[in-house]
Amino acid sequence: MRSYFETTHIMKKYSYLLILVMLLGIGCTTQETFVNNTRVSKLVPGIAPNPIAVDYALPRTVVTIEVITEKRLTKPGPFAQYAERYLGVTDVPTRDMTEWTIREVKLSTKAEKDPDQVYRIEREGISRAGYVSLNDQGVICGVNVPVVFSMNAGSQSSAHQWQKDVALPGYSDLTLRKYTEPMLDTVYRIVRTDTSFMRLPLLQSLVSQKTLMNQAEEAANLIMELRERRFGLLTGEYAYDDIIRTPMPEGYTMEVLLRELAQLEYDYVSLFVGRVTTETHRDMYKYLPKGQGLTESEDLFTFSRFRGVLPAGSSNGDPVKIKFERSYDPASIYTNLEYDNLNGKKEVVRGLAYRVPGKALADISLNNEVLVRNEILVAQYGVVQFLPADIFNDTKLSVEYHSETGLVKRIFIPLASK
Repeated sequence: MRSYFETTHIMKKYSYLLILVMLLGIGCTTQETFVNNTRVSKLVPGIAPNPIAVDYALPRTVVTIEVITEKRLTKPGPFAQYAERYLGVTDVPTRDMTEWTIREVKLSTKAEKDPDQVYRIEREGISRAGYVSLNDQGVICGVNVPVVFSMNAGSQSSAHQWQKDVALPGYSDLTLRKYTEPMLDTVYRIVRTDTSFMRLPLLQSLVSQKTLMNQAEEAANLIMELRERRFGLLTGEYAYDDIIRTPMPEGYTMEVLLRELAQLEYDYVSLFVGRVTTETHRDMYKYLPKGQGLTESEDLFTFSRFRGVLPAGSSNGDPVKIKFERSYDPASIYTNLEYDNLNGKKEVVRGLAYRVPGKALADISLNNEVLVRNEILVAQYGVVQFLPADIFNDTKLSVEYHSETGLVKRIFIPLASK
């Protein structure tokens, strides 16, 4: 017969075994709850938010256009009618003119969130799946990869134009000399003699304003004098003159003298040929390709030589058009995918969505003259395809996206996880 202590020891032993069996059973049950059942569905309007799900979007391509125009204002000189007579210059402007020209057109692409391509990742059970990386707009960057903010999406402004009137300076300095000149006038004085009255002529000096032609002549003479003096400085003539014997300036002093003489000559020549002022304007436009049909086009704005950039549809200028021509129709290649909602087909979601962008030839033209032409990738011109949803089951596997187009960049296993 066993003693009390032996019986107690046996009972404790069986109790430990019973607890171990229960823990193993619990462990097996817990292991079964780690089944990763991942479902990816496309969001449509009206779906309620899910705090435990992950929503991500694919990008779409936005085309930005920068138009640089130049406003050129011409003001005629007060002596324009005497330009040929005194300077031998012809075809000078005789009235105020404003002329606009397009100097440069820049076309670039940016990416932004596509509200029509938003997907939700839902998981059942206690998930061991990897994390999804999103950028600041909610566009997917990858699975099991760090977030890389390579998407060049910033603040976008719609088409706008602005103009600022430029006030050209007037011509206040017409000559270095007085604007008046002495004029002799004859007056008569009546003198009484013994037998009669005599009318004696007297010369009287008066001051009158110079005529415009006289002022133009003086300005032309001054221009010739300035040119002679500048020529004398350049050739060193003053240093060898027997009468003047002026020491020649050197270095920076000579540079300043020549620059100031040239500026003074320009100011006086402008009295005949007029003055021109230019101003640069920049206008930004944004265009979202529709992705329907092989070609699409739209009027960006209207351009006038006399009024500059005007809103699209204006009748005061010529339209500037943007046109896209796709290199192929994706429906002819991906015939096994049901992605065309326009034809009543139901979109089938097969897992993690990504985009295969399409190519397009984009050009901007004015009166059939191409201003700029580029071949670009447009995300919405391609198709949406899917990676298997069970890709989330492998926590070591990483998927990296091109966040500008939504294309899968690579699928790999990081070296640290091997």
